[in-house]
Amino acid sequence: MNNLEIVESHFYDPQLAKDYDALLASLHLTETFSHDRDEIQKVSESSSSHLYLGMLAERAVAMTTLIDPYDSIGHRTARIEDFSVAREHHRKGFAGVMLKFIIDQASAKGADRIELTSSSKREDAHGLYLKNGFTFVDTNIMRLILSEN
Repeated sequence: MNNLEIVESHFYDPQLAKDYDALLASLHLTETFSHDRDEIQKVSESSSSHLYLGMLAERAVAMTTLIDPYDSIGHRTARIEDFSVAREHHRKGFAGVMLKFIIDQASAKGADRIELTSSSKREDAHGLYLKNGFTFVDTNIMRLILSEN
């Protein structure tokens, strides 16, 4: 996919509002989604998270967030969040291009492993991740919500 340009977003672009909605609807497996401008702005301006957009003819057709590597005992781990390709652009190779790019970015930032979580319903995404060397980890994700922002 030579025509997909991957750029790091440093600000919220209102011209991409419909694209953000389409990408988040695809991510959440819903027909529609209304994005939160402030959330996208916060990630775009973060010093430890990087929002990358896959651009095609001035439209965002793919996105992902890379969380900078953090140190833990024996590892330097980066994290992928919000990996999505707009539905009308599925099966065109954009996801593979985005994933290879984000793996290279994590490696360049010093990560020795990358983690992500994915809904059990996103079977196509799992195939992509497995094809690119990811493996399932025998664990249960647990979460404590500290505040409802």
